[in-house]
Amino acid sequence: MGYSSRADVRLLTRTVIEEVLTDQSGTQIRTNYPIVQTSTGYVNSVYKNETELTGTSSSTPADDYYNARRPNYIVVNSTTTISATDYITVNYNTKITNAQIDDAILDADNYINNRLNPLYTVPFSTDDNGEYPPEIVRASKYLAASYILEILYIGEQPNITNLKSDYVRRAETAIEAISSGKVTLLDSTGAAVSRGGVMTSTTDGEEPIFNMGDDDTWGDDFKENDFDSQ
Repeated sequence: MGYSSRADVRLLTRTVIEEVLTDQSGTQIRTNYPIVQTSTGYVNSVYKNETELTGTSSSTPADDYYNARRPNYIVVNSTTTISATDYITVNYNTKITNAQIDDAILDADNYINNRLNPLYTVPFSTDDNGEYPPEIVRASKYLAASYILEILYIGEQPNITNLKSDYVRRAETAIEAISSGKVTLLDSTGAAVSRGGVMTSTTDGEEPIFNMGDDDTWGDDFKENDFDSQ
């Protein structure tokens, strides 16, 4: 389980679609977008009116269900007739698999842990609400989203590149504020997160400087001069 969620990252990268289908009857409901690789979880949910249907490969379930076996079609089997006055709502992912989202979140979380390890015990733990510190979640989702945008639109200029840079900047602003002590890291209950990392400093007659690591070790996408001062 990562600091951020698939839903967070998909929302930021526009890789999830909700489509409401009306004026269709029968069992084969045609969507406007291709539905592919459903075995990897591209279809999140299907609703008939306000009732969520169950995704299944079974041909004889007791309840309403759907199959998404062919591009552009949801095959809906219902205990009641689907008429042209019913509406079917389809929520499904596009272009990027859940595995790719999970990898992006893992990479983002590892980067955050490496940056904040000198100050905090990482990986961070959930609080009494079962949640991670909100600023950590914020940094994770923006970094992960920037990785997904790079996969989706590599080489395209300039708007996507600007959006990716904006997401990275937002994450870096949060991380830098935490690491510099400008903000107190709080959990979702409002309590301060205890510091517990290992710090080192230089004391050869100079003001002690806690070691945040050489920026050459942070990765090419996150050099200090890539970000505007906040």
